[in-house]
Amino acid sequence: MSLTITSHFRSKMESTNPSSIIRKFTFNNSDLSSKVIQYPTITREVGDITGESLSFDIENASQSFNSLNTNRSQLLKTGIFEYGFSTESGTNDVVQLFGGELTKVNLWEGKGKLLFDNKLTKLKRRRAGSSQTPASYTSSAYNPADIVWWICTSYAGLSTTADSSNPDIDYTSWSAWKTILTNDAVLVHAHFEGDGILNILETVQRLTDSFIYSSGDNKIYFTRWFGASSYTITLNDSYITDKINYELYTDSILNKVTVQMSYNTEQSTWAGQVVQVNTVSVGSYGIFEAIYDDTNIWHINSVSAMNLAQRIIYRRGNANAVIKCKTPLRFLDIEFGDDIEFESQVYSISNKILSLKKYGINIETAIMTLEMDEGYGRGGGRWYGFRLDDNYNGLLDQSYNPLF
Repeated sequence: MSLTITSHFRSKMESTNPSSIIRKFTFNNSDLSSKVIQYPTITREVGDITGESLSFDIENASQSFNSLNTNRSQLLKTGIFEYGFSTESGTNDVVQLFGGELTKVNLWEGKGKLLFDNKLTKLKRRRAGSSQTPASYTSSAYNPADIVWWICTSYAGLSTTADSSNPDIDYTSWSAWKTILTNDAVLVHAHFEGDGILNILETVQRLTDSFIYSSGDNKIYFTRWFGASSYTITLNDSYITDKINYELYTDSILNKVTVQMSYNTEQSTWAGQVVQVNTVSVGSYGIFEAIYDDTNIWHINSVSAMNLAQRIIYRRGNANAVIKCKTPLRFLDIEFGDDIEFESQVYSISNKILSLKKYGINIETAIMTLEMDEGYGRGGGRWYGFRLDDNYNGLLDQSYNPLF
């Protein structure tokens, strides 16, 4: 799911030498762009729920920021950084690359730094349930997406608006994620006794083989690989500005997976488990094992547990390649979950479908750093088209999807 931009923004972004660039920094609703000496590099990594903190170098020879000492209520006010281009009509066509709350001020004579925490950092201070009043979801079979929604809105204080206008949760990606989990028959129970919100979301990521992450608009996004992407960019040597770094490693290999299921919170026992082994991978590398036995969130039946186990041994049964390169700012609309069709004569790579793993945006140098991988050993990445009766992604005429 790419970032939504206008056709005007795209034409400027993809041009060789874009003109009329806008870099706008506002703090507490005041435009302070002229006070910024240097903008920070914005870095995001898939699965990073809260995002990073950023510091802006500012000039204070004008004593514009001395008021922060006399009026300290300005701390925790919002700072927003936008980037884009002016239009022929004189308006600004920009996207928000960062939003955060002012948490630290450092002034020295005529200069200073303003440190902003991502607005979702507040999730670190929130918890779900308590030992006296647990947040328990065991009375029915639940889609993990629903549990995440309830946790985020009931305990994390995020907006409950169930449409695209939600300011905290990207409702479109959440709805698509829920549909994918529904189609894969993923069902869980959960029980929280004061567990941190971030810990819960990180557990859900692992238990559903998903990614939950924040973006520049301060919303939480959701994605799960399911064999096709709605958006693909093409990246080749023409757009690469520096040396390409190619890494091949075995750290991510998993070829034996055990998923425990149906946990009894009163007796602290499991009803059963599912074990899956990628025999080809074991024969090549030996056993690399993972056990999914979290007692806060768990799969409730073998169908759900099997879905996770088979996905993991299929996707992560092989050594994984990671490619890093630098490009101009022509891919600002890329998001995690999008595909990258990569070509490079340097490594004899042609039409290689990769997944975005991490990116950095350096506004000062007008350079993006992209880190991409095969998706844990999937070779060519996602497939395109339709696969029928696949061992790892859905067999036909099973108890959970009978033909008739």
